[in-house]
Amino acid sequence: MTSQFIGPGPRFRCLVSLLNLRETPEPLIKAINSLSSKAEELGRRRNRFLHDPIVMEIDQKKMYRMETTADRKVKHGMIAVGTEEITTLTGEMDQLTNDFENIYQRILAETAPWPRTQYQQSKGIRRQWTVRESASIPERQPESSSQ
Repeated sequence: MTSQFIGPGPRFRCLVSLLNLRETPEPLIKAINSLSSKAEELGRRRNRFLHDPIVMEIDQKKMYRMETTADRKVKHGMIAVGTEEITTLTGEMDQLTNDFENIYQRILAETAPWPRTQYQQSKGIRRQWTVRESASIPERQPESSSQ
């Protein structure tokens, strides 16, 4: 279902709706909503680097991003950027991914299982880990079924 929603905001809102349907505890819903705000902010910053034209001033060897927006206020101009900003953003996105994995583990622990045997027999939906990450993440063991 969430593949139809573009960006982190709609996907988090859908997730929260489904978790409310499953009667997930309110403190966990609040934690997910907080993470959603961070994800949307990081997504906006990421999109600036991906979609804004990047130019280089050859003489001074400086890079600039041409930002044009009309989000309640027209903004158009060149903004100096460096590789350290991209590195910082990448680190923040990695941390967000780790935070989401922690919340996902809480969701599994604090939300009652869906009462359908085909779900109980599945391994569930898991994100795909990169090679770098997979070395440090323990494999999730399937839950035993009493049925």
